[in-house]
Amino acid sequence: MVGSCLLVFENDDVAKNASERLNGQPFDGKNTMIACTLDKYDELISLSDKYAPPKFISKEELQEWLFDKEYREQFLVRAGDKCYNQWFDHVEREIAPIFSGKTFEEYGPVKSTDWSKNGSYLITFHDKGFGLWGGSNFENCNFYNHPGVKNVEFSPNEKYLISFNGLAIEAPNTDNFIVWNVGTVEKLRTFKADQNDYWGNYQWSFDSSYIANCSNDLINIYELPSMKKIQDNIDKNKRTSIKVKNVQKLAWAPTKNVLAAAAYTPHKTKAQKNNEQWGKIYIIDVPSRKDTKWKTITWEFNSCKIYWDNSSHRLVVVFNKLKNKKSSTVIQVGDFGGKNLAVEEHEYQDVKCVNVDETLKKIAVVSLDPTLKDMQGGTIRYNVDLYRVDFTTQGRFLERICTLPDKTLSHVLWAQNGIFFALVNTDKMSANIGFLEFGFIKNNNTVEITGQQKYPYMVDAQWDPSGRCLATISEKGHYQIWTAYGDSLFKDKLTNLSQFSWRSKPALLLDAQQETEINNKFKELSKQHQDNDYKKLNRRILEIEAERKKKKDAFLEFLESKKKQWEESKDQRIRILGFDEDNLSDVSYDEIIESEELLEGKK
Repeated sequence: MVGSCLLVFENDDVAKNASERLNGQPFDGKNTMIACTLDKYDELISLSDKYAPPKFISKEELQEWLFDKEYREQFLVRAGDKCYNQWFDHVEREIAPIFSGKTFEEYGPVKSTDWSKNGSYLITFHDKGFGLWGGSNFENCNFYNHPGVKNVEFSPNEKYLISFNGLAIEAPNTDNFIVWNVGTVEKLRTFKADQNDYWGNYQWSFDSSYIANCSNDLINIYELPSMKKIQDNIDKNKRTSIKVKNVQKLAWAPTKNVLAAAAYTPHKTKAQKNNEQWGKIYIIDVPSRKDTKWKTITWEFNSCKIYWDNSSHRLVVVFNKLKNKKSSTVIQVGDFGGKNLAVEEHEYQDVKCVNVDETLKKIAVVSLDPTLKDMQGGTIRYNVDLYRVDFTTQGRFLERICTLPDKTLSHVLWAQNGIFFALVNTDKMSANIGFLEFGFIKNNNTVEITGQQKYPYMVDAQWDPSGRCLATISEKGHYQIWTAYGDSLFKDKLTNLSQFSWRSKPALLLDAQQETEINNKFKELSKQHQDNDYKKLNRRILEIEAERKKKKDAFLEFLESKKKQWEESKDQRIRILGFDEDNLSDVSYDEIIESEELLEGKK
């Protein structure tokens, strides 16, 4: 028996709830009901009758752009409904289009774009889901159906991804988080967001073997691709979560399956404060669940950020400490890789922000100096303390490099190489919005400020993946690219820019030995790149010199061929002339005077 009926409800929420409850319910002893909303029905009806297998683009083609012989970077800009992907050459200060004016509207209007973790794919966000594009011509790879999708995060090897369409209050009765197999477009598992969820709560392990999240005093770690929880450490037949009271934040190590977890209560009740239930940092090995000891915390904090270094046994944790209704910033720097745990702790007052570079070698602390506040203009000025993180010195991991006083900035941006930095002001309430100051840290741990600029209406600034260039974006729809020293490289001619993003590159995780090898070859590598840069900077001059050399070589070759031809014709010339004109002894000269007249000069 086949039949259908159309039910009308009070609103969309009631209709969605009814379809979920009715779908799959038995109708009678032999038949089962299938229920869906009208939007879902229209979506199913619009599907093609022909099966379209997932498209496959080889890894080599997806990563072909990384082997550019000119060592250029790529970036994408959106202007109106059009996208422009460009090569940027920082030496010649030129852009070269890869594609211009594409709309990517195969799946409807584009709401926004992004790059995958390693830059292999361009992501386009649409009302009904998101599409992936890759290869040299940015061909359409696949479409992933997730209505209302806002964010996508790839696993480190880009084999999996998780998509997010909003919190429970924003997208109720839907699958808020979906874990996908990128190649097969298969949904591996879906999750509904609870009241404590947020984008960024799901974290990938370094080798894409696990994905973890925390919620309701539990750390949930799922294996890929099965998406089953890891085995219990006592009963191997069970798969369970890890119980950690008040767990709020997770961070995987970059080279090992070790998970750092922070447990604290953002908003404590009076009873909790009386019981002195302080927070705690956990270091958990996966899948063994072995917990490594961290320094006991005896004070209250309501937020923290966790940073790993490449060794995966060193941490920097930045806390917002609470005491007597006041807050301060505490930085803990620790090494748990040896026999004994070593943690160094520093506390700072009136901190605006703490900016840690990706290599965990430099830290900037921006703090208020009350003596530098301009009471008339209301401009707040800050001191910027720059630190070097050095785990080779026992008991003293954090070394102050210098203090940059009297700065008007919103934050410090570290280049990916951990050497260059930029002081940036994107605060719309500041009179000095658009302030830029460039500098770098020398090998002897001294700082050199190389330039200051003003970029009006600046709302964002981004270092390129190589750390050679900084792009600034204006709310007026423009962008400009600068050198790491603060010189202008390129200024766009757009008027309606809505998005700018450098193309991501795979993380470069070098150990100490590899870095030492590169430093030992620095002069050789530097000369090689300087020669290449010289050739590019003087390309026109070199082209003229090459053309002259080509003509000279051609003339000398012609001259040589004629000389050879002359020598080969020697015998023939002697027979014709009766002598060898090249031998001066065979040649005689006779002077013949046909007439001679003597003229007397006048006296």
